Amino acid sequence: MRKIDLKNWRLNVENDKKICVSVPGDVTNDLYEAGIISDPLFGDNLKKADYVFHRDWTYDTVFSLTEEDLKRDRIVLCFVGIDTLSEIS
Repeated sequence: MRKIDLKNWRLNVENDKKICVSVPGDVTNDLYEAGIISDPLFGDNLKKADYVFHRDWTYDTVFSLTEEDLKRDRIVLCFVGIDTLSEIS
């Protein structure tokens, strides 16, 4: 079995703007690290960033499979730390 570590994840922030992130991770922390929101653990900053919890967020990455991979009966994707309200496509 061949294992591919999925790297180079991006969080789609708005329209065509994407930021590089680490996965597993957290949207709120990713936005803070990118300077898009203020420190959510300071004062009432989390209230100011309330919109973060009321919209859908998309993470993406790209990876390649070989012809040999595609001929296999089964390909398994294993994710760690996915939120309960997630969709993978």
